[in-house]
Amino acid sequence: MGCTSDLVQFIHETNFENIPAEAVRKVKLQILDCLGVTLAASDGMIAKVIFPQLKQEAAAPQSTVVGLGLKVPCATAAWANGVIGHSLDYDDNSIALPTAIHQTVTTLPASLSVGELIDADGRELLQAIALGIEAESKVNRAVGGHARAWHGTGTFGTLGSAVSAGKLLKLDPQQLEYAIGIACSTAAGLVANFGTMTKPLHAGQASRNGVLAALLAKNGFTSARGIIESDGGFAEVMGNRLDEGYLKKHLGNPWEILEPGIHMKMYPSCMATHSGLDAIIGLAEMYHIDPWTVESIEVKSGRDLRSALIYDQPKTGLEGKFSMQFCIAIGLLKRRATLDEFTDKTVQDPSVLNLARKVKLTVDEDLASRGPLMTVVRVNLKDGRSFEESVEFPKGSKNNPMSTEEVAQKFRECAGHVLQEERVEEVIDAVLGLEDLRVKRLTGLLTTSSPAQTCRG
Repeated sequence: MGCTSDLVQFIHETNFENIPAEAVRKVKLQILDCLGVTLAASDGMIAKVIFPQLKQEAAAPQSTVVGLGLKVPCATAAWANGVIGHSLDYDDNSIALPTAIHQTVTTLPASLSVGELIDADGRELLQAIALGIEAESKVNRAVGGHARAWHGTGTFGTLGSAVSAGKLLKLDPQQLEYAIGIACSTAAGLVANFGTMTKPLHAGQASRNGVLAALLAKNGFTSARGIIESDGGFAEVMGNRLDEGYLKKHLGNPWEILEPGIHMKMYPSCMATHSGLDAIIGLAEMYHIDPWTVESIEVKSGRDLRSALIYDQPKTGLEGKFSMQFCIAIGLLKRRATLDEFTDKTVQDPSVLNLARKVKLTVDEDLASRGPLMTVVRVNLKDGRSFEESVEFPKGSKNNPMSTEEVAQKFRECAGHVLQEERVEEVIDAVLGLEDLRVKRLTGLLTTSSPAQTCRG
């Protein structure tokens, strides 16, 4: 047996009862978090851009587009919810993997659309998401992350979405292997598109392609066997090195969602900025730093953050999410980093630009042993004084997790842009009690009364 067969066997044989209760609890929080972020983005720019395409495809109303009051074909709903859900870059991800990926925003849209189509129950939905996250995360480890140019959410996420959809569709082992093979041929996404509308498209494509792969496999469509380890297969094309025994040893041992865990975001920006944001906001509040007295700001990390933070001088709100310089500037100026800060207007504000030019981002290899998120921020003032703060575990990471109430509060802030207060509380209760309801009940709570309420422009 190869590692693809090991993955298929684990997915096929694992049921809800085999998933640790703590893992199920965390999946619920990730669902709540991701749905809130998707709702917040459903009246945003990217949702408006894709809305005409969705309207064209609404003739087959199968699955719900979150927040838009619209039903479209199953795979299209997965695509839309993935694109919208990732458009704010506020959804969870894992930086502890060889390659950081956003797991929930690919597996949840796929699972939600298929679950609604087949009238699945909440236990089946939780099971599908947990297995999809486990699959894409452990394959990420087995192949040593992806080659430099690929975006892991688009590559590993496609495989995870196929697993989630395939589990819900109750594919047999051969069909499941075919679904994974089909999905791997559609996996893609380029880092060069970070900071543009195309980055969230990667998540949507991963969700849709995973659903399509599972549906095709169920209908008899075939693919190569052993797609992960075969010559010209997934590991060779997109990975760095293959450990063929890794999946057999480590699938569910421990579950990825438990160890090392998945990071929920306190800020709507690339997670590589979060330690820096925690540090600069902490310094600003502790020492009441006047931005106009700053001579320079040094930001040091144990790894080269520029692989993700590719904009030293961003020009748009989307680019600002991938700029440490911008994030440090708004953290000091505003003492916060909310959805309201990541706008074109704020990025182009002269006071922000002036402060961002004073931020220097460097690598300090001595910090590498303290973890992938370790960041040191030093503020040097014109009068010669300096203040320094180091953050190893930003809020939302495994060692500094958000509580259930903190996740619920983030959901309220996000979903409140679209849903009435009473409906917001209904969704929270539904997700936290997901074992006891059907998917259609949940999706029925996630829309406004009509598409026009959300996408008028």
